[in-house]
Amino acid sequence: MRMMQWSAFDWPTFASLMQALTGLIVGLAAVIGAYRIGKRQTRILENQVYLERSKLAHDLFEKRYRVYSAIDRLLRTIIEEKPDALSKDLLEEVDVAYSQASFLFPNETYGQFLQVFSKANQYIEVRRLVRKGISEAPSAHQAELIIKQTKLYEEIREQYNSLPEVFPELKLTDIDRELDLNS
Repeated sequence: MRMMQWSAFDWPTFASLMQALTGLIVGLAAVIGAYRIGKRQTRILENQVYLERSKLAHDLFEKRYRVYSAIDRLLRTIIEEKPDALSKDLLEEVDVAYSQASFLFPNETYGQFLQVFSKANQYIEVRRLVRKGISEAPSAHQAELIIKQTKLYEEIREQYNSLPEVFPELKLTDIDRELDLNS
């Protein structure tokens, strides 16, 4: 390659200089284009990750809400004193919720769920014994059962009124935080 002398301009030297610069400019344009495409793909990937986490949060909320809904229906049925509403379907739904709760909730919430579930089961059993005893002659044991049933009923009413506090993980902001959606 010849050196260009600025005092003497000739086209062949100028053409070879332009050819070298063209390669540099095209290479630089390719690098800039690849960088912009990479940035765009990174943004798309970040959005996809956010959407997947949002879907996971939604699915987790739905599953947790089914557990909450089952225990809510059970307690409401007890409080409203509708013994016929304690159907096999409801008890099966609560049983499924019971088996899923340990996987869906943190240990503290699961422990509170177990307390609520246990009280409801105790109430159902005591209520069954009271009803069975009413058909027989009343006894001192029957009076104790009625007192126990009343006490359990009051405890269940309190638990029902504070049920949303037992399940704080149903707040979507907490699920977002739990899955770290804002990072």
